[in-house]
Amino acid sequence: MEVKLTPEQLEDTITALKTDKKKRTRGQLDTIMSYLKKLPLFEEDISDLNSQRGLYHTLNALALNIQYEKCEKGQIAIEYESTGKTFYIIVKGSVTVYIPDNRPNISRIVTQRRATFKTSLEQHEEMKFIDMGHLGPGRNFGERACLTGKPRMARIQCNEECHFAIVRRNDYRTIIGALHQQKKTALAEFLKQMPFISHWSITHLSKLSEIVEKTALIRNQYLIKEKEPLKYIYIIRSGEFETFKTFPKVDQELKKRDYDQKVLKPMLRVSRLCSPQAKKNHKNALTNALFVSPRMKIFFNLPKTRRISLGSLSKGQIVSENDAHGSKISTVAVKCRSSAGEVYRIAMNDFLSYLKRDPDAWQKFSEHSKAKDKEIIARVSNYRKQFRNFSSKNRLQPKNLKSFLRNLNPNELDVRRTMREIVKNKNNSFTNMETKTMNSQIREKRMSLFTTQASFRNLHTSEKRLRTSMKRSRQKRKTLLMARTSRNFAEFDN
Repeated sequence: MEVKLTPEQLEDTITALKTDKKKRTRGQLDTIMSYLKKLPLFEEDISDLNSQRGLYHTLNALALNIQYEKCEKGQIAIEYESTGKTFYIIVKGSVTVYIPDNRPNISRIVTQRRATFKTSLEQHEEMKFIDMGHLGPGRNFGERACLTGKPRMARIQCNEECHFAIVRRNDYRTIIGALHQQKKTALAEFLKQMPFISHWSITHLSKLSEIVEKTALIRNQYLIKEKEPLKYIYIIRSGEFETFKTFPKVDQELKKRDYDQKVLKPMLRVSRLCSPQAKKNHKNALTNALFVSPRMKIFFNLPKTRRISLGSLSKGQIVSENDAHGSKISTVAVKCRSSAGEVYRIAMNDFLSYLKRDPDAWQKFSEHSKAKDKEIIARVSNYRKQFRNFSSKNRLQPKNLKSFLRNLNPNELDVRRTMREIVKNKNNSFTNMETKTMNSQIREKRMSLFTTQASFRNLHTSEKRLRTSMKRSRQKRKTLLMARTSRNFAEFDN
């Protein structure tokens, strides 16, 4: 897995690596540590590092001892059979891995290493190398020679200007050597599960593990899509995956046969009695009647393809190796079914080149791929045969068609329509409940409003009555006062 950095992060990392390790500041050390933390070498075993020495102390020790190296395009970073004193991490650029093409020549050269320097150099120059793959940013190489002290087993050449972070042999052995070797051995044991390379040694599988990358997926994410060119061979590391294949859902021959029986034959029967224009009108009428009727409309408007499940894949199983052996184009689609999944991927050309070097492994791989192809073809043929037989007996019956498909492939049930109906009913029920609640609230508000209005009306009436009674009492007092005054005046006159 390549490590992608922004231009600013890349520039800061290279600047920190260029600085002399004795003069690096705390900020530069933190920059180097944050870069190292993203490498595949550390991201998978953080818990192990914490249990052993602690991730921080390990990365800090590595940041204090790591150095910088630059190579130009076409320059050889590591020469075959040279002494291994350095471990390389690619910060920027890419390299190509070359190994000798002829194994007998390698053994002959190793046995003749005590010959004169000139003879050994001539033999070395005559050797032919083959391309075994490319390594990009974040990948590393040179760990085997640092651990064992043996000569280099490959040649590494720069495809462009490359910037490396390098660790010397003693620092590598002290800080990350044991961890790196443990990870490679575990990956080699995992790859040994493949039946056609189970006879390979751990050392041989460790070389193959150098070009293995890890990829993570989530639920319903496609690992491979049908009819796409293959670039990688995948091995399931964790999670569950399912393979699918599509084929025509309605047989075109049956469709044409129904059209002939419903349109052409009736038209031919009346062709002798009708003029060309009447014949044309009759054909149009029959065609409209055929395709406008709801029953026929459902039949002829069914989806053109249907997806069937061919099986599930789990840990240790290989994906699309049969297509890599044949057409190099995926004939099935693979989707992640678990909440999360991880796969190892190997570049297809690199994987095939490794296998072709071992005739026994290549023969087993070919037989395995052919058997898998036959199994897929048999499953699809059986499905199409049953579908065709059912369609020929029960044409124009969509309800029976749905029940047949449901019984034929229970792992591929289409519950979207049912769920849509459930959701619709739920929404309607919620709407009805909300409507009833709103109606009850409106009624309550109206009742309270009516009550308030009635109380105001009663209050107004009582106030009016009170004013009337007060007015009458004032008039009555005034009348009494006038009568008393007149009586007093009458007594005074007497």
